[in-house]
Amino acid sequence: MKTFQSHHSAAIACAAMLASMSLVSASNDSFIKQWQLSDDGSRVCVSTIYFAGPNDGSSSSGTKTSEQTVGSAGSYYELWTDGIGSDNSTNYLLDTAYVAPYAPESTITFSSGDPYATARTRADESFWVHVGVKDLMAPDTGAPDSALNVYFQHTALAYDSSTNGAAAGAEEAFIQDAYINDNGTIHLEGASQLANEGVTADDPDGIAYKQRGEDIFRSYAFVRDGTASSGLQIAEGKIQIWPIAEASIYLKDYEPDATLTRSLPDIEVSVTDAYPYSTTYVLIYKGQKDSSGRDSAQVIEAYRRSFPSTTTVPQNLSITIPATNWTAYVPDDGTYTLEVVTHTPFEGLAYPSTSTDTDGNNILDTDHLPTSGGLRLVHNTFTVDRTVQVKGNVISSE
Repeated sequence: MKTFQSHHSAAIACAAMLASMSLVSASNDSFIKQWQLSDDGSRVCVSTIYFAGPNDGSSSSGTKTSEQTVGSAGSYYELWTDGIGSDNSTNYLLDTAYVAPYAPESTITFSSGDPYATARTRADESFWVHVGVKDLMAPDTGAPDSALNVYFQHTALAYDSSTNGAAAGAEEAFIQDAYINDNGTIHLEGASQLANEGVTADDPDGIAYKQRGEDIFRSYAFVRDGTASSGLQIAEGKIQIWPIAEASIYLKDYEPDATLTRSLPDIEVSVTDAYPYSTTYVLIYKGQKDSSGRDSAQVIEAYRRSFPSTTTVPQNLSITIPATNWTAYVPDDGTYTLEVVTHTPFEGLAYPSTSTDTDGNNILDTDHLPTSGGLRLVHNTFTVDRTVQVKGNVISSE
């Protein structure tokens, strides 16, 4: 784990945590290397301090004073330990720390319509990035140019749609960068820069709002040549981006806009990429899409599907509503519309404060689900005409 510290003294506190194991030898040695950095980015080892490591498979901690002063460009410290027993010829790097007479600090946080603990949002929703910087040196202090600003970089990492995670070997795409020259907090609003899925030669833009992955923001100190690799990372923030859901709804064995003259068929519903925290249901009302009948629409409640706030990735749904379970919603002949509607935090789905699962995590409060508004994913309008007409001749026996 790399850490960053700003110190005027040249002391480093070191703690080494070693896993419990059967010890062949009584103890192992640990040591700290101090590397002196120069303004051109090069470094040279100026000191190695040895000390006894733990001898009981537990932990060791303490404070060692640096044998060399910290240079104007800072010093880089490494904590190493020897292997145990037959592995004692191998050295393991446990931790690192950067120490400088002056060093900026940075924080990166996010705001979105979904206040979940892990920063996330939906591809069609914007979000805010809050970048804080402090302890930048002023130009008249004699500090090197690299200590007068923070290098800020934005990259994006696309996920595999089949796993909702980064594929092995996936690389981040560079989006943009900038230098921050003043102390304070910058608030940036924008949308994800991930590429859309479904890009083909015929459709180079892909499917709108089908973005899946993470936008990554990092701050670096002491960048010397305009690249992140020449500096020291001092802050990182990631926000996950999930695609907008897609859905289909069909009357089994019927085309859209069908006229039903006999018994009602089953309803088949498919939803792809339902948002991690969401509730999705089928709505039915009399009339064409968006007609006044929608004001009195009914939810086929038994087939609502909900995912708690602790759900971490999009979900897929396949629902069949048997004809016998929705006939009561069509008492009369006429035109009707079915809709698949989803609610997420972006459509007013509130996070519960009292409902928890067995592990104590907040879950979806099924007693207070919204039944109006929401995001309509798809609709299907059909006509019911069960009137029987008989045509024939009246024949007289005379």
